[in-house]
Amino acid sequence: MFDKGLVKMLVGALSALIASGSASIAERYGLVENGEPGASIILAKQPTRAAQLAAFEIQRHVRLITGATIPIQGESEEARGIQILIGESEKTRANRLNTQELKPQEYVVQFLPRAIMMVGRDAPQFDEVIYDMENPAAMKGLPGFWEEQGTLYAAYDFLEKFCGVRWVNPTELGTVHPEAKTLTITGRSIRRQPGFEYRDALGATGDNPARYDSYVSLWPGGSGGFKAWDAAAYPKLHEQYPQAGTYEAARRNLAHLFLLRSRNGGNIQRCNHSLYGYYQRFWEKSKDPNAAKLFVEKKPDMFAKGYEGEPPQMCYTSRELIEQLAQDARDYYDGKKTGGDLGIFWQPNLPNLFPVEPMDNSSFCKCDACQAWLTKTSQEGKVYSTGMYSDYFFNFINEVQKELKKTHPDKNIMTLAYASHAYPPTRLKLDPGVAVQFCFACNRAPASGENYANEMKLLNTTTVFVLRLLSGYN
Repeated sequence: MFDKGLVKMLVGALSALIASGSASIAERYGLVENGEPGASIILAKQPTRAAQLAAFEIQRHVRLITGATIPIQGESEEARGIQILIGESEKTRANRLNTQELKPQEYVVQFLPRAIMMVGRDAPQFDEVIYDMENPAAMKGLPGFWEEQGTLYAAYDFLEKFCGVRWVNPTELGTVHPEAKTLTITGRSIRRQPGFEYRDALGATGDNPARYDSYVSLWPGGSGGFKAWDAAAYPKLHEQYPQAGTYEAARRNLAHLFLLRSRNGGNIQRCNHSLYGYYQRFWEKSKDPNAAKLFVEKKPDMFAKGYEGEPPQMCYTSRELIEQLAQDARDYYDGKKTGGDLGIFWQPNLPNLFPVEPMDNSSFCKCDACQAWLTKTSQEGKVYSTGMYSDYFFNFINEVQKELKKTHPDKNIMTLAYASHAYPPTRLKLDPGVAVQFCFACNRAPASGENYANEMKLLNTTTVFVLRLLSGYN
């Protein structure tokens, strides 16, 4: 016997699912029929640059698949066929889609009768985007990685999920797509945010996309192996641009575009070895004229004891160091100084959290206060990522965080779980406001099964960010 109450509940749930904008009934949208366009791309009168690029990318990839060119037009013009509404406009607002209601980085791909909307949270950047894949050196105005570009995410999600497009690298062979004279789309609507708030393939060394190829290549940039790879990867580009400067501009734009397609970006939160600038500020005035401007005065008590010449580390029990870092963080959050002003080599800016991370070695301070924390464990020498000095280092991090919160209770610092402080501390509890990036470092040693097992074990601990060290990082 049927349960009538259960049947009513299921029918009601199905009706709600059909009515919801996030799960529309699958329809058929003929974008191209036998090589003829059956749709129009519609932009607002003043589109964001994320929306402009999204329109160009949809147009280009549909042409790659079908050979047909879907026209791009303004919303005041008469539309032909299926309307592909890209970016917020009067038409999207008329369909009750307001980007002010979207969360950070959120976007929507919504299927409507005779229309498809691709809209997301975009930064109010309206510069003209010059998009020319036949002359990539001339491209200008591409969105930055760290500005809101939800509409672009929507377009890329659409191309992947509904058109079968994939991007595997920036080279001439890096775009994979089907080929057909007819392109008919079916699917259900999407509303989502990226799974990771922060996605960064370039790491804490700047935002130059031209570095990407050398980061991921099997050969160091500038080497004979890399030059041979580069010639094989971009043969047409080399032929088109015989002059090195123009060639590099073209390759840089292609890498920038590939990283956007990979959704490189979000809420920037970079951390790295931030304290090297303290040598320029508090140890010795640099001979470099620009770095010399950072010098304040010599403060030897902040540096590691027990070494001749320049110390290899700081003294992480030094109250002077703790108070100086807390003051640096205050100046940073108050907008008085940037990361560059504080000697941090990758020059972070807000909204990046204030980074605190020691030098890249384990030659720590030999004073009694530090040595009391430096208790080695049986992990020493067996694997790269250990917790040998986690108690020592995270005690220092807690002290900086505590000092900062005396004046800025709503602010936090960030650091790394790396090398000898990769494991959580055992003698203390880390302040829950501290953001920790875990460095998955053993990708450089793929044959090291023990290291890989250890890294995977660490990934199962509670971490906020994962930082994968790229092979070409050094």
